[in-house]
Amino acid sequence: SIQFRIPPLPSSFPSVSQSCTAFGTPVQLFVAGSTNDCEPNSVKEISNLSSFALVPNPTNNIVVIKGELLKAENVTITLTDVLGKVLVSEKALVKTNRVEHSINVSDYASGIYMVHIETNNAHSTLRLIKE
Repeated sequence: SIQFRIPPLPSSFPSVSQSCTAFGTPVQLFVAGSTNDCEPNSVKEISNLSSFALVPNPTNNIVVIKGELLKAENVTITLTDVLGKVLVSEKALVKTNRVEHSINVSDYASGIYMVHIETNNAHSTLRLIKE
């Protein structure tokens, strides 16, 4: 059995069941004010990260992380190799809801890297191809 503790959700948030099965494993959710409206085998993601892209991708030197947030907040951008080793971790100070942050990858070997974009309450990962 897997248990999640979730803080009270806004009234506009879709309701979830306190107990359901996901991939054959019992899952229990503890949410204030929830109903029995479970959708087994699915995950709903609600975040402040609206849409992000890596430009250009593939690249051989500079990659620009471009995106929009639903609201302005600080963003941490982390570049890792496929094994999870952190190569770059930088804070992007966002004054509007638009993010545009550059990372120089020219010193890294050709291959696949992961770009993690994180805010206070959301996380997204994009795949970067270095030529």
